[in-house]
Order: sequence, then C-alpha cells, then structure tokens
Amino acid sequence: MIGQAIINSHTLDTAKNGNAVGRPKAITSEVVHQLIDSLRLGSDVTAACILSGISTSTYYNELARNKRFMDKMTIAQQETSLYANTLIAKAIRQGDMKTVRWYLDRQDRLAYHAQQSAKNRNTKKIIITETHQNTHSVSMEVDQ
Repeated sequence: MIGQAIINSHTLDTAKNGNAVGRPKAITSEVVHQLIDSLRLGSDVTAACILSGISTSTYYNELARNKRFMDKMTIAQQETSLYANTLIAKAIRQGDMKTVRWYLDRQDRLAYHAQQSAKNRNTKKIIITETHQNTHSVSMEVDQ
C-alpha cells in the first residue's frame, strides 16, 4: 500500500507539473516523417517500420485508430506510383514509341492475367460444386 501511495503521489505531481503521464507515444512527428520518407522511396511497411524504430503492430494500431495518419501513409505509398505513371503518360504523349510498345504490352499482359484468374476462379467453383454433388450422391447411396 505504501508503494502504491508513492506511485500515485508521483503520478499526481507529474500531472500537476504539466508533464505527460504514462508511456511515451511511439508515433511521434519524427517517426511519421521517417515513415513517409521510407514509403515514398518504395519501401514496404515492414521496412519503413524498422527504419523508423517502431513495430508493425504499432503502425497498424495507429492506422486503425487515426484517420489522418492513415491518409498520410496511403498518400506516401501511392506517391511513387503516381509519379511513375505521370512520367509514362508524358513519354507516350511525346511519341516515345519504346514506351508506347512497353505500355501496350504490359496492358495486354495484365488483361490476360485477369482473364486467366477469372477462368481459374470459375474452374474452382465447378470442381467444388462437382465434388459437393459427388459427395452428396455418395452419401445418398450409402443411406439406401
């Protein structure tokens, strides 16, 4: 009890002095700037957290708790892609045929992979349905 009274007294004294009470915040403005810089360079979240000195769980907890933080991190992650897309569009508008061919080839590959993915999903559905029907018919035969 005496130890608890000393702790409570210290906490009250600290609160009266205007100093922060409790654990210091892990997400400081310096950490936010380090995260933004890392994400702008194309780092993934894990690497950005390591470089900033925080855990990924701290990052994701702050992301869930703080919309403004989430907006900053989302913008930082998208910035490099947006810049690259701007440069690609500019090169295409200037008639850079190598970029035009690369871009069209990439779009074709993306469309092909999307189409293959859709086919695979449909095939899996058919297999699951057939498996379910076969299982159902087998169980009916056993019952009879």
